[in-house]
Amino acid sequence: MNCLSGYSIDGLTYPSISKVLASNPQRMSAIKSSALHGRRLSSAEAKRRGSAVHEALRSFIKTGECDLEDRYLCYWYQLQELLNLLEPQVLWSDGPLDPSLSHLEQDNHACVWSSKLRVQGCPDLFGTVGGVKVVGELKTGTVPFINHYPFKQFHEYWPYYKFATAALQLAGYCFCLEETVGFRPEAGIIMNVMPEANQLFILEADELAKYKAKFKKLTRDFFKGEGCAYTMQDNF
Repeated sequence: MNCLSGYSIDGLTYPSISKVLASNPQRMSAIKSSALHGRRLSSAEAKRRGSAVHEALRSFIKTGECDLEDRYLCYWYQLQELLNLLEPQVLWSDGPLDPSLSHLEQDNHACVWSSKLRVQGCPDLFGTVGGVKVVGELKTGTVPFINHYPFKQFHEYWPYYKFATAALQLAGYCFCLEETVGFRPEAGIIMNVMPEANQLFILEADELAKYKAKFKKLTRDFFKGEGCAYTMQDNF
């Protein structure tokens, strides 16, 4: 298995943050727990839905309009409710919106990266909310997340794992944004939109710092597990 499959930056290939997260040893337990929540969409169907809502968000922020298939409108209505609440000032939505960041997009691929962690990724959004610098993650699904795991309640592990993975994703983006853009998020935002409900989780600075430490360890374990000589900087 090639642990370096990813995007090339300055001649070096960095694995994606998503690839690192997929190496989480807790993932198999989460998949088993997910079976207790009934039928799930195929990964291809879920990806189509997520891509459609993400594209609608980017279009809406840029133009104030969006074109979305009827079957996904229920997700959009839930997302718009959160946007009205947050009133974010967005610099990036799946790619640069601010002209000063345009150099981070080439050949329809946009990303930020960390040469210290040796990872790259494309945040769903970052900007400010009420003057606070934030990085955000948008999820579409049918199951509500929970931000803690009730001990021995295995049926609740899947909703918790989904939240924790989103939080780790935000942590990875923090490293990349700080290094590539000089943008240091003060909080993380997770938006989970479902057909008839939505959830908003805000990770304050102290909680975000805990997930950053966890992401750093997961990244180190990822490279060790792949038996790859190309690793994150030893002194980081």
